[in-house]
Amino acid sequence: MLKNLPFYLFVTLICCVLTLIFLPYSLLTNGVFNLSSNDISKINRLSEREFYTPLQEQSLPQAKLVKLDWESVDALFKNGDKANAIDVKSGLKFCVLRIGGSLHADIRPASDDDKIVLSGLAQCEDSSRAILIEVAPSLWAGASLCGRAFEDSDGAEHFCLYFYGSKAHSTRQTDAWQDKAIATAYKNGKELIKN
Repeated sequence: MLKNLPFYLFVTLICCVLTLIFLPYSLLTNGVFNLSSNDISKINRLSEREFYTPLQEQSLPQAKLVKLDWESVDALFKNGDKANAIDVKSGLKFCVLRIGGSLHADIRPASDDDKIVLSGLAQCEDSSRAILIEVAPSLWAGASLCGRAFEDSDGAEHFCLYFYGSKAHSTRQTDAWQDKAIATAYKNGKELIKN
């Protein structure tokens, strides 16, 4: 038995060294080394944006649904911007890309998955749908999505998105159907942005 003792000590030593090398770092930082969150972020080469403590998560801005007119939305949600959207009736979430529009926002789905959602909503009716749009981080506005797509000169489709004070290109006037959908978005949308 004593003859094998050096072998057993050597194997034990190797196992200890390998355990220390391959043991996940998070297990070693469980109060043993008393590392701060700044130390952990430096060791893991995380920027401040990538590393959040629970207190920072609690201080993130609360989502707000604000009644904004077209001029305000036009200044916040510019051509080329992407925005999160929620259909008030179904609760479906999708993302849109603003591609133009001077009297209202012309939008396209931001991805193929968003196209499926948006196309499904457009098939539901040929009038207006109450929509919520995140026009700036944590700032939501009620809107009305025209229920049908329009074809551009390049053959691609876009949808028209109306806000308070938006006008149709053809009449250059506000539309009662759009205003009704916008009012529905504000009336029923507050609970949807909290989720």
